[in-house]
Amino acid sequence: MKRLVIRENSVLGFLVRLGRKLPRILPVVILMVLFVPAISFLSDYFFPRVTVADWGTLEHGAWVKALALRDERLIATPIAGEYRLLVAGGTKIQKDQAVAEVVNPVFSRQMKGEWREVLRVVSERLHHLDRELEAVEKDLAFHATQSRPGGQAGEGGPVLPELRTIKENLLAARETVIEETNRQTIAGWQDYYRLVRAEEAGVFSTGIDGWERITLKDLEATGKSPFKLRFSAPAPFDRSLEKGDCVGKIISGFYQTLLVEAPKRKNLQAPEKGSRCWLRIREEEYPVVFTGSCRLGEEEFWLFEEKSMRPELLQQRVFTVHLVYSRTRGIRVPRSALHYDEESGWKVYGSLRGAKKEIPVEVKAMDDRWAIVDKLAFGTPVFY
Repeated sequence: MKRLVIRENSVLGFLVRLGRKLPRILPVVILMVLFVPAISFLSDYFFPRVTVADWGTLEHGAWVKALALRDERLIATPIAGEYRLLVAGGTKIQKDQAVAEVVNPVFSRQMKGEWREVLRVVSERLHHLDRELEAVEKDLAFHATQSRPGGQAGEGGPVLPELRTIKENLLAARETVIEETNRQTIAGWQDYYRLVRAEEAGVFSTGIDGWERITLKDLEATGKSPFKLRFSAPAPFDRSLEKGDCVGKIISGFYQTLLVEAPKRKNLQAPEKGSRCWLRIREEEYPVVFTGSCRLGEEEFWLFEEKSMRPELLQQRVFTVHLVYSRTRGIRVPRSALHYDEESGWKVYGSLRGAKKEIPVEVKAMDDRWAIVDKLAFGTPVFY
């Protein structure tokens, strides 16, 4: 039989020699592991470090998931055809402003020249005439009511004929514009070309995701976490649309509601109603106001009101954000400088004329590294 010979200069030979010395090395290693922390503790006890109480800020926050609920209205096309946007997404627009134009493709192939610009100007003219007619109709209805028995006397009997004359002139002007355009283009051109208008003022967006009509009450009715729900969004469309299809939406109102999952930390209380918190996205920070809390399913959610309506926030629906739910400013000391006594409460040890002195303090906030305290003068030397 062949014998296995282990050479002393091999790796296996080194391990064999190390194993023979292990009973003597192991106790030394254990003593060193225990000795180093003991030396550090004794040095901190007999030779404490000194710092100066300064002014600072202490934040408490967490990474959470958020859902944005807004007042949004979809914009549908009045006719079928190919559409072209007239404003970019994220643009603030006025009520009745044109955001897109829809053209029947057959009609566009028959027309030549600058017909788009002509029809756009004509459509705007007709729109203004219609708005003036609506105003005159309201005035006529008002004065007709006043002239009835029981109405206030002397409220413009002579005004009614003038309003009727204005209405006739507006109708005639409208008919003239339509007939002139029919002669220059195609009869019935309004069936082939239309401007798509916003029904109210707000921010225009093309990001339709199916959440536009969902409210907080709808979410509460489901009894489920909103992050587990899926709502049907319209299928991506090309340049051609059917009548009633959406070209975008208007985000109106002066604020949006953010539904944020409560940070999962022990003994964490929700902020006080009306208190200010902050959302941190990349390098930007957005202030929000805490408005309340609710439970959806088995999870707790915090509600915040966000009023900046910044475009980068309006582009988000479900997103992850760093929520700063507490921010305290004041005199800051290291957390290790605090000592607690059951009778006197929190205290620190300061230096007064070279002597160590006990100073009672009130703790406003703390984390693993720092604490914000009251009843401690700025610049006081503190042992920690």
